Amino acid sequence: MDKHNNIGFLRAGVFGDTIVALHGIYATKILYPNSKLIVYTNKYGLSIYSGFSFIDKIIDISNLTNEQLIENINLYNFDIFILTNPNRKYCNPLAKTNCKKIFSFLSVGNIFKMKFKTIYYPRRFSYETHYKRILNLVRKTSPKKYDNCKFDFSKITIKPQHKQKEFINNFLTKNNIPINTNNLILINPFAHSTAYNLTLNGWENLTKKLANKYKNLIFIVITYSANPEFNINANLNNVFIFYNNDDLLNLAALLNKSRLILSPSTGTSHLANNLNIPIIWFCNYNDSFRWIGNNMNKDFFIILQKRLIEMNQKDEEYIISKAISLFEKFLKGN
Repeated sequence: MDKHNNIGFLRAGVFGDTIVALHGIYATKILYPNSKLIVYTNKYGLSIYSGFSFIDKIIDISNLTNEQLIENINLYNFDIFILTNPNRKYCNPLAKTNCKKIFSFLSVGNIFKMKFKTIYYPRRFSYETHYKRILNLVRKTSPKKYDNCKFDFSKITIKPQHKQKEFINNFLTKNNIPINTNNLILINPFAHSTAYNLTLNGWENLTKKLANKYKNLIFIVITYSANPEFNINANLNNVFIFYNNDDLLNLAALLNKSRLILSPSTGTSHLANNLNIPIIWFCNYNDSFRWIGNNMNKDFFIILQKRLIEMNQKDEEYIISKAISLFEKFLKGN
């Protein structure tokens, strides 16, 4: 039996950060199977984590004041609390709770707080991928026990529900796309969390070139209303635009029907990795190490040497050419 009645875990980031933490959350439950696992998160976590039975309770902290957060955490008398957001926003209130031990990454927010048990990763010189960093944080709570555990990470696969599947089926039917087709290719041009990407015009050109060359395939550009308008300006009947609503699991339902996605380093790429959907990944050198997923194939990475604002037309044309070559390579192997 676990001697810890409650285990706390805080992950409150953007879409991709939420997905990347699933390995650590699941490993925590396997490490302490008889404890109640309580996850503190935000709207992204509520959407992603609600489908997993290994999480006993989810608490949305989006609108909690520091005092309310402290009060809530104190209700559970945590012996162990895992904090994956080691900034002052969370370190300061957590230090004032009755948690006995708080495990986190070393930061200026917790370096002098005795209650914190930390792991140090140099910002510039550590290339440990982030989901493994979080796993190492979980391991620190009980190294010997962790090393004797067996983890089946297939348990963290995100599963869209009936309403999301129906939403995607309705989109496909409306556009006269067969629901069970195996010829769907997704293109995600948009990323708000990285400075490394193609221009929108570059993505439009890449999409046109692929759609013209592979007329037997169906290309779906994924976006939502707040993004800039994506314009093909060509008479192509195998390119469609998918405008998602606020339900992120719609993307999971669409990805599950797809053969491949082309995407920059952003939340959608982490979702594709979670679902084991092949990806041609546009990323910088650091991201190729720090944010690589366990299902990603490095042979299909396109390393962007320059930030978007630094690229010229020649740079972009080279990247587009490389993407087309990798696309052809993927089709030959699949």
